[in-house]
Amino acid sequence: MIILFAAGHVLGPKIWMGYNEDVSMLDLARRKAQYSIGRYGQDARVFDVTTGGSYNLVEAACRGCDLASFEHSNADDSVDEPNEPNRVVVYRTVLNPGDGPCRLIGQACADILNTTLSPIQHRENSNGSDWYGVIKRAMTAGCQDAYLIEHGFHTHGPTRDKLSNPAVRQQLAEAEVDAMAVYYGWKPNTEEGDDMIKYLEKSENVKLWQRALMDAGFDLAPYGADGSFGPLTRTKTNEFKNAVGLPIDDPATVTLVEWYAMQAYQKGQFSDDGITQADLDKQIAKTKEALLIVAALQDEMQGLKVSVANQQDDLTALANIEKVKKEILARYGLSV
Repeated sequence: MIILFAAGHVLGPKIWMGYNEDVSMLDLARRKAQYSIGRYGQDARVFDVTTGGSYNLVEAACRGCDLASFEHSNADDSVDEPNEPNRVVVYRTVLNPGDGPCRLIGQACADILNTTLSPIQHRENSNGSDWYGVIKRAMTAGCQDAYLIEHGFHTHGPTRDKLSNPAVRQQLAEAEVDAMAVYYGWKPNTEEGDDMIKYLEKSENVKLWQRALMDAGFDLAPYGADGSFGPLTRTKTNEFKNAVGLPIDDPATVTLVEWYAMQAYQKGQFSDDGITQADLDKQIAKTKEALLIVAALQDEMQGLKVSVANQQDDLTALANIEKVKKEILARYGLSV
Protein backbone atom coordinates (compact mmCIF):
# COMPACT_ATOMS: atom_id res chain seq x y z
CA MET A 1 0.00 0.00 0.00
CA ILE A 2 1.30 3.46 -0.94
CA ILE A 3 0.19 6.10 1.58
CA LEU A 4 0.45 9.87 1.38
CA PHE A 5 0.42 11.74 4.69
CA ALA A 6 -0.14 15.44 4.11
CA ALA A 7 -0.70 18.56 6.19
CA GLY A 8 -1.32 22.22 5.52
CA HIS A 9 -3.84 24.59 3.93
CA VAL A 10 -3.78 25.80 0.37
CA LEU A 11 -5.15 29.15 1.55
CA GLY A 12 -2.14 29.87 3.74
CA PRO A 13 -0.86 29.09 7.24
CA LYS A 14 -3.21 28.82 10.23
CA ILE A 15 -1.66 30.38 13.32
CA TRP A 16 -3.45 30.93 16.63
CA MET A 17 -1.86 32.28 19.83
CA GLY A 18 1.59 31.11 18.74
CA TYR A 19 0.39 27.71 17.60
CA ASN A 20 1.16 27.09 13.92
CA GLU A 21 -1.21 24.38 12.77
CA ASP A 22 0.61 23.67 9.51
CA VAL A 23 4.00 23.23 11.20
CA SER A 24 2.58 20.99 13.93
CA MET A 25 0.46 18.86 11.60
CA LEU A 26 3.27 18.53 9.05
CA ASP A 27 5.44 17.23 11.88
CA LEU A 28 2.68 14.77 12.79
CA ALA A 29 2.43 13.64 9.14
CA ARG A 30 6.17 13.04 9.03
CA ARG A 31 6.09 11.08 12.26
CA LYS A 32 3.22 8.93 10.95
CA ALA A 33 5.11 8.25 7.73
CA GLN A 34 8.30 7.35 9.60
CA TYR A 35 6.41 5.03 11.96
CA SER A 36 4.52 3.42 9.05
CA ILE A 37 7.81 2.66 7.33
CA GLY A 38 9.78 1.62 10.39
CA ARG A 39 7.11 -0.39 12.19
CA TYR A 40 5.12 -1.85 9.29
CA GLY A 41 7.31 -1.52 6.20
CA GLN A 42 4.71 0.54 4.32
CA ASP A 43 5.52 2.81 1.39
CA ALA A 44 4.68 6.09 3.14
CA ARG A 45 5.24 9.57 1.72
CA VAL A 46 4.81 13.12 3.02
CA PHE A 47 3.50 16.21 1.25
CA ASP A 48 3.35 19.73 2.68
CA VAL A 49 0.29 21.36 1.13
CA THR A 50 1.48 24.85 2.08
CA THR A 51 4.59 24.51 -0.10
CA GLY A 52 2.40 24.34 -3.17
CA GLY A 53 -0.61 26.43 -2.28
CA SER A 54 -2.59 24.69 -4.99
CA TYR A 55 -5.13 21.87 -5.13
CA ASN A 56 -3.53 20.87 -8.42
CA LEU A 57 -0.30 20.08 -6.60
CA VAL A 58 -2.25 18.12 -3.98
CA GLU A 59 -3.74 16.03 -6.78
CA ALA A 60 -0.32 15.56 -8.36
CA ALA A 61 1.17 14.41 -5.05
CA CYS A 62 -1.65 11.87 -4.64
CA ARG A 63 -1.16 10.24 -8.04
CA GLY A 64 0.11 6.71 -7.69
CA CYS A 65 -0.98 6.50 -4.04
CA ASP A 66 -3.57 4.11 -2.66
CA LEU A 67 -4.50 6.18 0.38
CA ALA A 68 -4.27 9.84 1.43
CA SER A 69 -4.44 11.02 5.04
CA PHE A 70 -4.65 14.77 5.69
CA GLU A 71 -3.67 15.96 9.19
CA HIS A 72 -5.40 19.07 10.55
CA SER A 73 -6.37 20.65 13.87
CA ASN A 74 -9.48 22.74 13.54
CA ALA A 75 -10.40 26.23 14.73
CA ASP A 76 -13.72 27.44 16.10
CA ASP A 77 -15.19 30.87 15.34
CA SER A 78 -16.19 31.56 18.96
CA VAL A 79 -13.30 31.68 21.42
CA ASP A 80 -14.02 31.02 25.08
CA GLU A 81 -10.96 29.24 26.45
CA PRO A 82 -10.66 26.85 28.13
CA ASN A 83 -14.35 26.05 27.62
CA GLU A 84 -14.22 25.78 23.85
CA PRO A 85 -16.25 22.85 22.54
CA ASN A 86 -13.71 20.23 21.59
CA ARG A 87 -13.75 16.91 19.78
CA VAL A 88 -11.96 14.83 17.16
CA VAL A 89 -13.68 14.86 13.76
CA VAL A 90 -12.72 12.57 10.88
CA TYR A 91 -13.99 13.20 7.34
CA ARG A 92 -13.93 10.35 4.82
CA THR A 93 -14.61 10.57 1.10
CA VAL A 94 -18.26 10.27 0.07
CA LEU A 95 -17.29 7.51 -2.37
CA ASN A 96 -16.56 5.18 0.57
CA PRO A 97 -19.63 5.12 2.86
CA GLY A 98 -19.18 3.83 6.37
CA ASP A 99 -16.48 4.34 8.95
CA GLY A 100 -13.72 2.25 7.42
CA PRO A 101 -10.53 2.76 9.44
CA CYS A 102 -11.61 6.25 10.50
CA ARG A 103 -13.36 5.34 13.74
CA LEU A 104 -10.36 3.36 14.97
CA ILE A 105 -8.01 6.21 14.07
CA GLY A 106 -10.26 8.89 15.52
CA GLN A 107 -10.83 7.05 18.77
CA ALA A 108 -7.10 6.56 19.18
CA CYS A 109 -6.70 10.35 18.83
CA ALA A 110 -9.53 11.10 21.22
CA ASP A 111 -8.07 8.81 23.89
CA ILE A 112 -4.70 10.58 23.79
CA LEU A 113 -6.18 14.09 23.63
CA ASN A 114 -8.71 13.29 26.37
CA THR A 115 -11.68 14.33 24.28
CA THR A 116 -14.51 12.72 22.32
CA LEU A 117 -14.91 11.41 18.78
CA SER A 118 -17.71 12.69 16.58
CA PRO A 119 -19.45 10.34 14.13
CA ILE A 120 -17.43 9.86 10.95
CA GLN A 121 -18.41 12.52 8.41
CA HIS A 122 -18.97 12.23 4.64
CA ARG A 123 -19.50 15.85 3.68
CA GLU A 124 -20.79 16.47 0.16
CA ASN A 125 -20.95 19.59 -1.96
CA SER A 126 -23.96 20.52 -4.09
CA ASN A 127 -22.72 18.24 -6.87
CA GLY A 128 -22.55 15.21 -4.60
CA SER A 129 -18.76 15.24 -4.60
CA ASP A 130 -16.44 15.76 -1.65
CA TRP A 131 -16.76 19.09 0.11
CA TYR A 132 -13.09 19.25 1.10
CA GLY A 133 -10.74 19.99 -1.77
CA VAL A 134 -7.89 17.83 -0.53
CA ILE A 135 -10.11 14.75 -0.26
CA LYS A 136 -11.73 15.44 -3.63
CA ARG A 137 -8.37 15.83 -5.35
CA ALA A 138 -6.98 12.68 -3.73
CA MET A 139 -9.85 10.63 -5.10
CA THR A 140 -9.58 12.32 -8.50
CA ALA A 141 -5.91 11.31 -8.52
CA GLY A 142 -6.93 7.67 -8.13
CA CYS A 143 -6.60 7.03 -4.39
CA GLN A 144 -8.76 4.17 -3.14
CA ASP A 145 -9.58 6.05 0.06
CA ALA A 146 -8.94 9.45 1.63
CA TYR A 147 -9.70 11.08 4.94
CA LEU A 148 -9.06 14.30 6.80
CA ILE A 149 -8.43 14.11 10.55
CA GLU A 150 -9.27 17.17 12.63
CA HIS A 151 -7.31 16.54 15.82
CA GLY A 152 -9.55 18.67 18.01
CA PHE A 153 -9.75 22.47 18.11
CA HIS A 154 -6.53 24.43 18.42
CA THR A 155 -8.63 27.25 19.83
CA HIS A 156 -9.16 24.96 22.83
CA GLY A 157 -6.27 25.69 25.20
CA PRO A 158 -5.57 22.19 26.62
CA THR A 159 -5.76 20.59 23.16
CA ARG A 160 -3.50 23.25 21.67
CA ASP A 161 -0.96 22.63 24.43
CA LYS A 162 -0.98 18.89 23.70
CA LEU A 163 -0.70 19.31 19.95
CA SER A 164 2.22 21.70 20.50
CA ASN A 165 4.10 18.95 22.34
CA PRO A 166 6.31 16.77 20.07
CA ALA A 167 6.02 13.86 22.52
CA VAL A 168 2.22 13.94 22.23
CA ARG A 169 2.45 14.16 18.44
CA GLN A 170 4.63 11.03 18.53
CA GLN A 171 1.99 9.27 20.65
CA LEU A 172 -0.68 10.31 18.15
CA ALA A 173 1.42 9.16 15.20
CA GLU A 174 1.99 5.71 16.65
CA ALA A 175 -1.57 5.23 17.89
CA GLU A 176 -3.12 6.31 14.57
CA VAL A 177 -0.82 4.15 12.47
CA ASP A 178 -1.35 1.19 14.81
CA ALA A 179 -5.10 1.65 14.29
CA MET A 180 -4.57 1.66 10.51
CA ALA A 181 -2.51 -1.52 10.85
CA VAL A 182 -5.36 -3.26 12.65
CA TYR A 183 -7.83 -2.30 9.93
CA TYR A 184 -5.60 -3.05 6.94
CA GLY A 185 -3.97 -6.13 8.44
CA TRP A 186 -0.39 -4.86 8.33
CA LYS A 187 2.18 -7.09 9.96
CA PRO A 188 4.71 -5.28 12.19
CA ASN A 189 8.41 -5.55 11.45
CA THR A 190 9.26 -7.49 14.60
CA GLU A 191 10.85 -10.74 15.57
CA GLU A 192 8.48 -13.66 16.07
CA GLY A 193 6.53 -13.22 19.29
CA ASP A 194 7.13 -9.47 19.69
CA ASP A 195 3.77 -8.72 18.08
CA MET A 196 1.94 -10.69 20.77
CA ILE A 197 -0.46 -9.07 23.25
CA LYS A 198 -0.12 -10.83 26.57
CA TYR A 199 -2.28 -11.30 29.65
CA LEU A 200 -1.90 -8.43 32.17
CA GLU A 201 -0.35 -6.18 29.50
CA LYS A 202 -1.33 -2.50 29.48
CA SER A 203 -0.93 -0.80 26.11
CA GLU A 204 -2.60 0.98 23.21
CA ASN A 205 -2.62 -2.33 21.30
CA VAL A 206 -4.71 -3.84 24.09
CA LYS A 207 -7.20 -0.97 23.65
CA LEU A 208 -7.43 -1.71 19.93
CA TRP A 209 -8.04 -5.39 20.62
CA GLN A 210 -10.69 -4.57 23.25
CA ARG A 211 -12.53 -2.31 20.80
CA ALA A 212 -12.41 -5.08 18.20
CA LEU A 213 -13.89 -7.50 20.74
CA MET A 214 -16.71 -5.10 21.61
CA ASP A 215 -17.43 -4.39 17.95
CA ALA A 216 -17.72 -8.16 17.43
CA GLY A 217 -20.30 -8.39 20.23
CA PHE A 218 -18.12 -9.48 23.16
CA ASP A 219 -19.21 -7.20 25.99
CA LEU A 220 -16.45 -5.73 28.18
CA ALA A 221 -18.70 -3.71 30.51
CA PRO A 222 -18.09 -2.04 32.87
CA TYR A 223 -14.42 -1.53 31.93
CA GLY A 224 -14.62 -1.13 28.17
CA ALA A 225 -11.44 -0.40 26.24
CA ASP A 226 -9.28 0.59 29.20
CA GLY A 227 -6.04 -0.76 27.72
CA SER A 228 -5.57 -3.36 30.46
CA PHE A 229 -5.57 -7.06 29.50
CA GLY A 230 -7.22 -8.24 32.71
CA PRO A 231 -9.41 -11.23 33.60
CA LEU A 232 -12.50 -9.94 31.76
CA THR A 233 -10.59 -9.30 28.54
CA ARG A 234 -8.98 -12.72 28.91
CA THR A 235 -12.40 -14.37 29.27
CA LYS A 236 -13.85 -12.55 26.26
CA THR A 237 -10.73 -13.23 24.19
CA ASN A 238 -11.09 -16.94 24.87
CA GLU A 239 -14.81 -16.76 24.10
CA PHE A 240 -13.90 -15.24 20.75
CA LYS A 241 -11.30 -17.94 20.11
CA ASN A 242 -13.85 -20.60 20.94
CA ALA A 243 -16.37 -18.97 18.57
CA VAL A 244 -13.96 -19.14 15.64
CA GLY A 245 -12.40 -22.48 16.52
CA LEU A 246 -8.98 -21.25 17.63
CA PRO A 247 -7.20 -23.07 20.47
CA ILE A 248 -7.70 -21.63 23.95
CA ASP A 249 -4.52 -20.71 25.79
CA ASP A 250 -4.06 -19.74 29.42
CA PRO A 251 -2.87 -17.14 30.10
CA ALA A 252 -4.55 -15.73 27.02
CA THR A 253 -2.51 -14.15 24.23
CA VAL A 254 -3.39 -12.37 21.01
CA THR A 255 -1.18 -12.86 17.96
CA LEU A 256 -1.57 -12.02 14.29
CA VAL A 257 -3.61 -15.21 13.94
CA GLU A 258 -6.27 -13.72 16.22
CA TRP A 259 -6.17 -10.36 14.41
CA TYR A 260 -6.74 -12.07 11.06
CA ALA A 261 -9.50 -14.21 12.57
CA MET A 262 -11.15 -11.11 14.05
CA GLN A 263 -11.20 -9.42 10.65
CA ALA A 264 -12.80 -12.51 9.13
CA TYR A 265 -15.29 -12.76 12.00
CA GLN A 266 -16.37 -9.12 11.64
CA LYS A 267 -16.87 -9.69 7.90
CA GLY A 268 -19.24 -12.58 8.67
CA GLN A 269 -16.92 -15.25 7.35
CA PHE A 270 -17.59 -17.57 10.33
CA SER A 271 -20.88 -19.25 11.21
CA ASP A 272 -22.65 -18.63 14.52
CA ASP A 273 -21.54 -22.08 15.67
CA GLY A 274 -17.87 -21.42 14.96
CA ILE A 275 -15.86 -22.83 12.12
CA THR A 276 -17.78 -25.38 10.09
CA GLN A 277 -16.19 -28.31 8.32
CA ALA A 278 -16.50 -26.31 5.11
CA ASP A 279 -14.54 -23.50 6.77
CA LEU A 280 -11.89 -25.98 7.84
CA ASP A 281 -11.70 -27.47 4.36
CA LYS A 282 -11.21 -24.01 2.91
CA GLN A 283 -8.48 -23.25 5.44
CA ILE A 284 -6.75 -26.55 4.70
CA ALA A 285 -6.92 -25.80 0.99
CA LYS A 286 -5.44 -22.34 1.58
CA THR A 287 -2.66 -23.81 3.69
CA LYS A 288 -1.84 -26.39 1.02
CA GLU A 289 -1.83 -23.63 -1.57
CA ALA A 290 0.56 -21.62 0.60
CA LEU A 291 2.87 -24.61 0.97
CA LEU A 292 2.87 -25.15 -2.79
CA ILE A 293 3.76 -21.51 -3.32
CA VAL A 294 6.56 -21.78 -0.79
CA ALA A 295 7.85 -24.94 -2.49
CA ALA A 296 7.86 -23.16 -5.84
CA LEU A 297 9.69 -20.24 -4.30
CA GLN A 298 12.24 -22.59 -2.79
CA ASP A 299 12.85 -24.17 -6.20
CA GLU A 300 13.33 -20.74 -7.71
CA MET A 301 15.62 -19.79 -4.85
CA GLN A 302 17.79 -22.85 -5.45
CA GLY A 303 18.16 -21.82 -9.07
CA LEU A 304 19.16 -18.34 -8.03
CA LYS A 305 21.77 -19.61 -5.60
CA VAL A 306 23.73 -21.06 -8.52
CA SER A 307 24.18 -17.66 -10.13
CA VAL A 308 24.48 -15.21 -7.24
CA ALA A 309 28.25 -15.24 -6.88
CA ASN A 310 28.91 -12.06 -8.83
CA GLN A 311 25.40 -10.80 -9.49
CA GLN A 312 24.04 -8.29 -7.00
CA ASP A 313 20.68 -8.20 -8.74
CA ASP A 314 20.21 -11.89 -8.07
CA LEU A 315 21.13 -11.38 -4.43
CA THR A 316 18.42 -8.74 -4.16
CA ALA A 317 15.90 -11.03 -5.83
CA LEU A 318 16.87 -13.84 -3.47
CA ALA A 319 16.24 -11.64 -0.44
CA ASN A 320 12.85 -10.58 -1.80
CA ILE A 321 11.80 -14.18 -2.38
CA GLU A 322 12.86 -15.13 1.14
CA LYS A 323 10.78 -12.24 2.51
CA VAL A 324 7.71 -13.32 0.51
CA LYS A 325 8.13 -16.92 1.69
CA LYS A 326 8.17 -15.83 5.34
CA GLU A 327 5.12 -13.63 4.84
CA ILE A 328 3.14 -16.49 3.28
CA LEU A 329 4.13 -18.88 6.05
CA ALA A 330 3.26 -16.34 8.75
CA ARG A 331 -0.12 -15.67 7.17
CA TYR A 332 -1.11 -19.27 7.68
CA GLY A 333 0.40 -19.63 11.13
CA LEU A 334 3.39 -21.62 9.92
CA SER A 335 7.06 -21.15 10.67
CA VAL A 336 10.16 -21.41 8.53
